[in-house]
Order: sequence, then structure tokens, then C-alpha cells
Amino acid sequence: MRFLLHQSLLPVFLLSFFLNTAQQRKKVEFGILDISDYNMTSYPADPEAAGVVLYERGRNYWKVIDGERIRLIKEVHRKIKVFDAKKFKHATVYIQYYKGKNASEEINKFKAITHNGDLKNYVGENAIFDTKETNKWYLKRFTFPNVQDGSILEYSYQIETPFDFNFGGWEFQGDLPKLYTEFISEIPGNYLYNRSLIGNETLNVNKVSVKKDCFWVPGHKINADCEIAVYAMTNVPAFKEEAYMLSKKNYLAMVRYELSEYTNFYGIRTKYTKDWDDADKEFRTNKELGRQLKLNYYFKNVIPESIKTMPNELDKAKTIYNFIQAHYTWNGKSPFFGNVTLKKAYENRSGNVSEINFALINALEVVNIDTKMVVLSTRKNGLPRQNYPVITDFNYVVALATIGGKEYLLDATDKYIPFGMLPFRALNIQGRVMDFKKGSYWYPLKPETKNVHYINAQMSVNEDGNFTGEINEINTGYYAIDRRKTRDSLSQLLYLTQKQYKNPRLEIMNLTIENKALINKPNKEHYNFVLEPEAIGDGYALNPFDLNNFFDNNPFKLEERNYPVDFGYPFANTFLLSLDLSNKYEVVSLPENRAYKLAGNAGECSIIYSQTNGKINLRYSFKLNEYRFGSDSYSDLKNFFESIATVQNKEIIVLKKL
Repeated sequence: MRFLLHQSLLPVFLLSFFLNTAQQRKKVEFGILDISDYNMTSYPADPEAAGVVLYERGRNYWKVIDGERIRLIKEVHRKIKVFDAKKFKHATVYIQYYKGKNASEEINKFKAITHNGDLKNYVGENAIFDTKETNKWYLKRFTFPNVQDGSILEYSYQIETPFDFNFGGWEFQGDLPKLYTEFISEIPGNYLYNRSLIGNETLNVNKVSVKKDCFWVPGHKINADCEIAVYAMTNVPAFKEEAYMLSKKNYLAMVRYELSEYTNFYGIRTKYTKDWDDADKEFRTNKELGRQLKLNYYFKNVIPESIKTMPNELDKAKTIYNFIQAHYTWNGKSPFFGNVTLKKAYENRSGNVSEINFALINALEVVNIDTKMVVLSTRKNGLPRQNYPVITDFNYVVALATIGGKEYLLDATDKYIPFGMLPFRALNIQGRVMDFKKGSYWYPLKPETKNVHYINAQMSVNEDGNFTGEINEINTGYYAIDRRKTRDSLSQLLYLTQKQYKNPRLEIMNLTIENKALINKPNKEHYNFVLEPEAIGDGYALNPFDLNNFFDNNPFKLEERNYPVDFGYPFANTFLLSLDLSNKYEVVSLPENRAYKLAGNAGECSIIYSQTNGKINLRYSFKLNEYRFGSDSYSDLKNFFESIATVQNKEIIVLKKL
């Protein structure tokens, strides 16, 4: 019997979107450099790049070790040219590998050289260091020596892994531009992988073939055919990160593999990729998970009786949330499975995300509030795949409580987050509600909508000709959370220094705070200030936005951006200013009134000045109604925020002393 290549192994999705081409593949031997490598001093397509990947190649295949151990082998060879050593940030290389309970990945056949003309500096074994990244993931780290302008850095290594699930994939795109990047997979027909191509770049090489009798195991008469796939890209631009984006994992050009099915040489088939019904069953029957989610009896004894007997269900839920939130300190960890012990975490008053939010779920169920577990992936972790469940895509757990017909997403890990809000890190489009009775389903991770930064300033002229006044400042939603966290992490002196940053003419004093510890209330601050005007000729210049530096620079600087903009939540900024000139100044000129809008009513900004009875009044109103934008809206967003930044930096009131 011969194991033929399963037809679904062929990358049909690639053939649908990309033409197979006869593009010439590039072949490079380790240690041999071309004269063009030496002569290259910059990359015309990206003149600012500190370096360029001249060549890289990855190859994944199976091999029988010592006649009995079947191992997945991953080979990597990479060659990089350095243009500007001072700006170059890739002289240190990190290689990730996995250590399981009973088996581990091994890195071998390592070679690394710094080429400087005819001089070669080798990286020795004593220059390679191991560091622990998480519970099971480790890093090998080394740094190239003698890196200078014009250096060529070259390295190769091999990972030998017993873990079929850890096939991984290949990133065609990275922080540096690449001239040529290639990935080869040689997969025996008894392995079946799902794969997906991510990003906006086009494959220049997309070749798939079948090699007969390519894989065999001593002692077995059955051989397997292999699918040989070659994917390559040329002249790949560097991926440039910018503000207001989800994880770059969502947008980097890469091919990703996920083990779907395996048939051993005795014909026994094991299915790995499941549908959500399979995943639901796995969650529902997981003994450890079930045990941690059925500790009602334990929390029945720790929740105070005064809370359990509260008549109003919503008040009861809020009080339990506050109780759990106050009891625990989050240790910064978020394991999804394993290392979850609710009793120990409660006794220690410290725990990971699952321990704290499982405790919240148990405590709410003690008082008969319908509460379900929601699994999600944080913003930095990347978006979870939706067409089929991949449990390792998820790294975070929150609760969904239904009270009086209304649903509330809850996360008790952050002491600054009010009831019904998720922390910013969790706002990653949608999570999966694990309903063990009716089946799981996707659920939108919606943010708080009322996120307001409000300043009302009253200002007048003192006897010295300086401007003095007082400000009432209010922050709500995520702005209130950020303000409280910042304030609590600094002394009052440092906090005031931060508020008046980059403006030596502004001094703030006499700060008072309202609702300091009431996280469900707006954060309110009142303070006095002195603002010295700038002399220009025989007059004085005053920038009123020295009191409100909200978006004083444009966060969007790329010529084009091929991935979405995600602010996380909608927000507004209102700035009111009343300036009494006190018969000491007269107005030479006021800025013009104006207004800016984003298409589709997604955002707007207006600046209105008025002058009456020796007073200047300013009303500035900014609203961003939408918080997710496709790449086709980038130009509009960039121009919108450029206009706002220009207003805040160059808006000048010109005055003259009487």
C-alpha cells in the first residue's frame, strides 16, 4: 500500500489567487558572496533602510534519525547587507524553540559569519546564549561581531523537532526589505496541513509537485509520496509599523501551516483540525477546565453574605466584581490552559488572567447570575482564525454576564477598569463565547463609547503682563483609566511636570482631584496655571493649544499604509477657553474659524473664535465617531490629522500691549 498525496494538501487557495510563474529561483551557497553583494551600498526602493536581506531560504521536511525517530527538520539560511551600522537593529538574532514535558526541539548545524571584505569573523559557540521566554518557549540568542557599514551578516541553522504540530510557516516580510525570500515544504502524503497566505504581497514563485516514494521508515514496506511546494517573493518591502494598528502578525506577508490530519504507517488516522463542535466538546470535557469552572462551593463560602443577599441583581453583580477586583493582584500572566489553580490564587491574593476571571465566573454563578467564559486573543497576539478553531490562537479569558436581559463583558484583572468595560489590550474585534449547552459563538468585543477629554480654561492678564488662570479638566472612559494609572505611578511633582511637558512658558500648580478612587466616575482635576506669552516684534504671540495638546502631532506619516487603522474606541476632545485681556492687551489678529471632516461622518473637528467686550472665546470640538478604518481611508485620515496637528502647533493669537 502506498500513501498518495491527499488532494487537499495542494494549495488550491494559492492557485486561485496567484498565477504559477516560471520566475527563476535564486540559489546561494553558504559563505560564497557575489560581487554585487559587496557593491550594494543602498536599496533604491527604500533609501532610508539601514540594511536589506539579500537572500533567505527556509526548508521544512521530515527525516528518520538513527533509523527510528521521525523528526521534522527546519532549515534556515539568511544573508543580510548592512548599510548604516548605527541605525541597524538586527545584529542580534533570536531563534525560538520549544521544550515540552517529555521532549524538546534541538538547534544544530549552526553557522554565523560577519563578512567585511576578505575578513570573516565567526560567531563561536561561547557567544550563543539561551533564555527562557515563557513556560515552554525558549530563545537562542547571538550577536554578530564587528558590524560596520558594508558588512554582510550570514547565518544558518537547523531545528530538529518531534512536534508535528509545530510546523509553523514562513515570514516573507519583516522589518527589513528583502531582495529574495523562499520557503520550501516537503510534506509526506500521510501528513495533512491546512495553510493560509497572509498579507498583500504577491508570490513570484509558486510551484507544487509530487515526488514519489520520498519518505520511508526502516522496517516498513510502505513508502509515502511527498508534496514539494516552493513559494518565493522578490523585492519585498519592509513592514513599517505605525500608530493605531493591531498586531503586525495579522498583516505580514507569510504562509502559515496548521496540522489537520495524520495517518501513521499502520493506517491509523488522527484528526487534529476540528470544527467548533469538536472544540466545544474538548472544552466541555476538559477535566482541568471543568474543575476550575465548578468551584461554586468554594466561592460560596468566601463571598460575604451581605453581598449574596442584595436585592438588586445588577448591584449584586457590580459588588461581586468589585470584591474580586479588589481581592486579586494580576501577576501579568495569561495562560489559557494549565497553571490555573483557583484556590491557591485566592489564598495568595494574586493570580493570572484565567485564575482571576474564572474566580469571577464562579462567584457570579454563586448568586445565580448567568455567566459564561469568553476566550479571545489580545491585540498584540493577533486575530484568531475563524474558518476553523486553533486553540493556541487564544491567550486570554474574560466573562460575559447576562443581567436583566443585558449583557456585560467583564475583566477583573485591572483595578482601574469599571464594571462592564474591557481593558484596551482585550479590544481585538471579537472573542468566542463558550456556551457549553447551546454551542459556542463569536461575540463582538465592543469598547466603552464615551471617551471624552474635556478642558474648560478661564484665563486673564495679571499685573506682570503674563496670563494666569484656572482649568477644570474631565476625562471619561479609557482616558480616565489612563489618567488614573499615570497619576498613581508618579509623584505629584512628576505628574505636573508631565502635564506641562515641552512648554517652558507654562507652569501648573495647586492641583486638586475629584473622584480619585471612584473608577466608575469621571476623573476630574482642577488646577491653576501661569502662561508667559512670546514676544514677537512689538507684540506678543499666544498659542491657546498650549493648554490642550491633544493630537499635537500627526500619528500617520507613511506615504501609504496597506493595513487597517484601529484606534480601539471612539473618542472626543472639547476645549473651551475664555481669555479676559483686562484692558492690558488688544487683539492684532485672531486665527480663522474652520472645520474639518472625515468621509462618511466618521470624524469632525471645528475651531471657532469670537471676540467681545475685551474677551476672546475659543471653542474647539473634535470627535472621532468611528474607530476602525480600512487602508483605503488612510489618505483621508492622514490629511485630517495633519490639519489638526497644524492647528494645535501653529494656531497663534497675536496681541499688543495697550
